[in-house]
Amino acid sequence: MRFSAPLLGGLVVVVIALSMANKGSADEPDTQAAGPQSSETDAETPMGRTGGSVAALGIRGDGVTLTFDDGPHPTHTPQVLDLLAERRTRAIFCLVGGQVRQHPELVQRIVADGHVLCNHTESHDPNLAARPPDEISQEIATTSEAISEAAPGAEARYFRQPARHVTPEVAPIAEEHGLAILDWTVDSQDWKKPGAAAITDVIAEALHPGAVILLHDGGGDRSQTVDALPDILDAIQNAGYRVAITPPLP
Repeated sequence: MRFSAPLLGGLVVVVIALSMANKGSADEPDTQAAGPQSSETDAETPMGRTGGSVAALGIRGDGVTLTFDDGPHPTHTPQVLDLLAERRTRAIFCLVGGQVRQHPELVQRIVADGHVLCNHTESHDPNLAARPPDEISQEIATTSEAISEAAPGAEARYFRQPARHVTPEVAPIAEEHGLAILDWTVDSQDWKKPGAAAITDVIAEALHPGAVILLHDGGGDRSQTVDALPDILDAIQNAGYRVAITPPLP
């Protein structure tokens, strides 16, 4: 499935949290990832920039986007990829550099299956915004390098900050690296591990045109997310939406 890429050079993709505006990103760091890690129930208050719109993503009114954070994970990422392949569905995978180096073959498969890559920093530091600019830049640069080394010719096109929406301290640095900002509008809350049915219900109730759905394939035990994924895809279809991919930068 192909989608148009109406973004002009320099356009930054910014998505505002809708129903989850007062909740954290719920990113849970992978216990195998390098560097500082937050608690399992990390729920920082999002501080994403305003002024964007789902129209800027280039998604048609009936399109929603699936995104998966904190991988690649040796168990759950292949399971997610298998399910997406069965349904001929593509997604955006937000990769942690430390995990990329441990599992380069999974990055290769993600790319081969036609999915889009997103830079999710080297160490998944939830306090990234408090770091000096050169450290922030290094977190981003080393992750992009790891992705290129794992899958030559591939590159991340988007950036997602750990544990929250992209902050004003981090956004300009990500943009300097040629990355477009990718936040979300629907937090599945799979990081709480409430059960597959509850994860599906949260998404089904929050679906809207242009929704960008936050899920996790890494950062811990994601078996509930894997179990929920077929029902999530059914819920999207039954609601009259289709799964889209946000267009890559030109």
